[in-house]
Amino acid sequence: MSELRGALAMAAALPQIQRQQLDRLLPLLKRIPISQLADAADAIEKHGGLTYESLMRVQGKTVRVAIWEMRDNRCEHKQYAVGNVHNARIGEIGDAEWVEGWIA
Repeated sequence: MSELRGALAMAAALPQIQRQQLDRLLPLLKRIPISQLADAADAIEKHGGLTYESLMRVQGKTVRVAIWEMRDNRCEHKQYAVGNVHNARIGEIGDAEWVEGWIA
């Protein structure tokens, strides 16, 4: 029963916590250039949240990805693609295959 009481107390506190965070955020937003505010609003509206990936999509940025592999003790280019921020992974030293990603 104490878990239920704790959950109800937390639920009751959420509107106050949200107000506090909005009060904290508003003065900070006034320092940001209008173009960045517009990008943030578009990212939230169009992609459901304010993440690095959603901001990249709104700004039209992509991640270029090249996949390399070791063949006969040489690095060889295996594949090239354009993707999103989740495609850009970096391999470990000694891996037989790794991904190189950069923002374009």
